[in-house]
Amino acid sequence: GGGWGAQLSAHRSQLHPVPDGLGDEQAVLVEPLACAVHTALRSLVARGAHVLVSGAGAVGLFTTLALRELTSAGDITVVAKHGLQAELARSFGATEVLPPAQVLRGVRRATRALSVTPDFSRPFLLGGVDVAIDAVGSRESLETCLHATRAGGRVVLSGMPAAVDLSAAWFRELELLGAYASAAREPAADGRPAFDLALELAGSSGVAALPVAPYPLHRWREALDHAHSAGRLGTAKVVFDPRSTR
Repeated sequence: GGGWGAQLSAHRSQLHPVPDGLGDEQAVLVEPLACAVHTALRSLVARGAHVLVSGAGAVGLFTTLALRELTSAGDITVVAKHGLQAELARSFGATEVLPPAQVLRGVRRATRALSVTPDFSRPFLLGGVDVAIDAVGSRESLETCLHATRAGGRVVLSGMPAAVDLSAAWFRELELLGAYASAAREPAADGRPAFDLALELAGSSGVAALPVAPYPLHRWREALDHAHSAGRLGTAKVVFDPRSTR
């Protein structure tokens, strides 16, 4: 039951049968996985391209998985704050995992770029990744993507964007692309729905290994507190189970 309730009204086009063998704790992850599938395919990653994924929550981890399984990406660098996030990112196909404070240094080394430090703005790279995906939505995360992407590269906004200085996008002629929710037809996947692709990934990948924390609806305050610290607590997703009364 989505929408923070025991019942939810939905159009039949929004309903997807759960395959046999897919447990509830995996099935509840299919919707964010479908969003990640849409993000990965909408990023139009060229064969062998170096991709940066900023953020290793559920969205960032699933985007990493979708990039590895559904695109021809080469190296995938993931920005992760916590140890479990880093482990999961590697298991989902990340080539390298970096803490936030070392992103530019790590990308510079991996892409053989040059680091430039202007007098009145943040350092940026001459060179860098081909595509950067912001899976957080914070100012810091988005600016990291803008400054780690090569001139003429692409920055994809998967997280809800915060206020940010876009001057790097202007003078480096970056392409900014939004990715919202999922799609009924994915042109980059022969028109297949993102949900169908996500259901396949959920059943054939390590999605079951992601730690999920279910809460009954009446414990919503605890659930929100947990969600705010999910990464630190080693939880990939906090969800409501309207059937539970504990």
